Amino acid sequence: MTTDAPDHKLHALVSYNRPRNADNHFVNLFTGAVSSDDVQIHYFTPRYVIAGRIDVFSLHWPELLAKGSSPVKQLVKYALLSILIVRIVVARIPVLYTVHNEAPHEATRSRWQRFFYRRITRLVTFRAYLNEAETNDYTHGCVVLHGAYPVKPSTSRPLRSPVPNVLCFGNVRPYKGLELVIGAAKIADPSTVSFRIVGAGNDENYLQQLRRQGADVQGLSLEFGYLDDDDLLACIAQSSAAILPYRHMYNSGVALLALSAGRPILVPDSPANAALASEIGTSWVRILPTSASDEEWAREASAAAAHDIASSGAVPDLSRRQWDDIGGLYRQLLVRIRDLSRSHSRREVPARMRSFVEASPDFVQHSQRNAADSDTEAGANRVSS
Repeated sequence: MTTDAPDHKLHALVSYNRPRNADNHFVNLFTGAVSSDDVQIHYFTPRYVIAGRIDVFSLHWPELLAKGSSPVKQLVKYALLSILIVRIVVARIPVLYTVHNEAPHEATRSRWQRFFYRRITRLVTFRAYLNEAETNDYTHGCVVLHGAYPVKPSTSRPLRSPVPNVLCFGNVRPYKGLELVIGAAKIADPSTVSFRIVGAGNDENYLQQLRRQGADVQGLSLEFGYLDDDDLLACIAQSSAAILPYRHMYNSGVALLALSAGRPILVPDSPANAALASEIGTSWVRILPTSASDEEWAREASAAAAHDIASSGAVPDLSRRQWDDIGGLYRQLLVRIRDLSRSHSRREVPARMRSFVEASPDFVQHSQRNAADSDTEAGANRVSS
């Protein structure tokens, strides 16, 4: 008679579904990097939430957890979250929160969605910050930087037109400040720089508003619609820089994709962007004041197009953002938070997790913010071993 060998794997439930081709590529990269012989990632499905083994709940984008595409799916989400919350509390399951946003991009009108957002975030045990912003609460978290995207940087610019262009790409949503791109295009000299906005949007009223504002603007191209990866990378390769005038920027996959593809970014001032500029350099991360006018965005876009650092053959140093390293750090966090949660109270675990991070050469080498003296300037280079 044979018996099954005990399962010594760590089983982590992530808060997102199995990704589709059009989904955020972060989830594919994260899942692939963290999965190993010792750690198994499980997607957020009704069956697994109800009956699957959960050693750690890996929380991402909590504002999306209670959103459904129909009233029925909304009720199913509420029921699943209620079950999950009970399981977390009763079984003392630790919650490792990867902080993508400081707050939801868009306010929700649903009282129940706000309730579940507050409830699940109150159960967080420890946080993994994707940037080195000085405003992050490092007493209850650590830095595991957002990984670079595995694309080959383009060091030449195949000209789409005789005039260099700056590109704004990604999902078209109001918080991204696309009106500033249109305003800059109205002011800039179209013989020296052009502006291109590409991406899909779900709010047709907002798309129509942008079309009206951009009508007949010389040197501006509005191309709304879904782009596959190859077409998007071609757009980036044809640009001199990416312009991202968000109203508030904390983390941005769009910014990291542009840098990964070898293009500098124009971004508003924020603690996260200041840390990014310190890490990678101000030639690659060009910061404007949060109150910058259309004229200032136009001037900076023209300067970036004239400088065209990408055509010089230079590429940004993203060596601290390799997914193999990031996956290893996450696996260490998952194992340690599971073990500590089994032997200590929920209140004790955050401080013990922080002590573990500060004592780990891997984490301190990854970011100076993980050192015991984390007042050192954000974005500092690796600590020498």
